[in-house]
Amino acid sequence: MRTKLRENETLVLESRKHWMVLVPVSLGLLVSLIFVYLFLFVYNTSPKSSSFVKITELISSILGCILFYRYYDWKADIWAVTNARIINVWGVFARNVKESPLDKINNVSFNQSFLGLVLCFGDVEVQTAAEQGVALIKFIKDPELLQTTIVRCQDNKL
Repeated sequence: MRTKLRENETLVLESRKHWMVLVPVSLGLLVSLIFVYLFLFVYNTSPKSSSFVKITELISSILGCILFYRYYDWKADIWAVTNARIINVWGVFARNVKESPLDKINNVSFNQSFLGLVLCFGDVEVQTAAEQGVALIKFIKDPELLQTTIVRCQDNKL
């Protein structure tokens, strides 16, 4: 975690979004690379004569850059639970930090779709007494563990 903990503060859980957030862009890149391969090597289309190949190469390059960015965004977006607060750190080109003290949290709930149950991801909703109101954490890895950890930390059982 990129945020320093305070005195007498211990890290209880560190979590991030599930790897499923990378799948749509990865599949798009894979499909575009398959098209490039098919037209260059299987159908022996000359890259100079086919505008479709050039467009597909451009799309592949753009999707590759998007995947590169999304991967580092996924690595940088961290949710941490300590014995005193919840910390959200995110940002690829800049570092952003948002924190909520545990004593200001009113309710924590989670929900999972069928695919989320199978692959162990879901959404966690944290309702706080602060001005921001509700923090919705989408596609988090193991949402039940995050919800349980927050509740246990509030009850000082961890």
